[in-house]
Amino acid sequence: MKNLLSAAVLALGISLFSINANAQAVNGVNCSALSGTPMMCVKNMTSSPIVGIQAVSGNIFSPTAWINIPGGPILPGQTAIVRFNAWSGGCMQHVVVRTATGMTHSYPFTDVCHSTSFNVVGW
Repeated sequence: MKNLLSAAVLALGISLFSINANAQAVNGVNCSALSGTPMMCVKNMTSSPIVGIQAVSGNIFSPTAWINIPGGPILPGQTAIVRFNAWSGGCMQHVVVRTATGMTHSYPFTDVCHSTSFNVVGW
């Protein structure tokens, strides 16, 4: 019964994320539970807040493809659930993050279709 309730809560949470937002900052999420879904955990393991994130097929980010992060930046130590769009370029994308200072950082060749977790580490 507990597992059924947990699955229902997870399904409801994922459906709410996909309806209202592309990303949502959360803490204490079991990222492996996202396996088989189009969602991925993004963990900010840096000392800078992340204010923007996107996945692009090339090594140049798009000024219009930033994923909305409701509730504000992903603070250091926080996790956000994100749905990257992999419509062009397939699953292997360059993930680009923008920090609160305005700097952008690229993480090439990230599987945005099958991974359940992505750790943003120092630059």
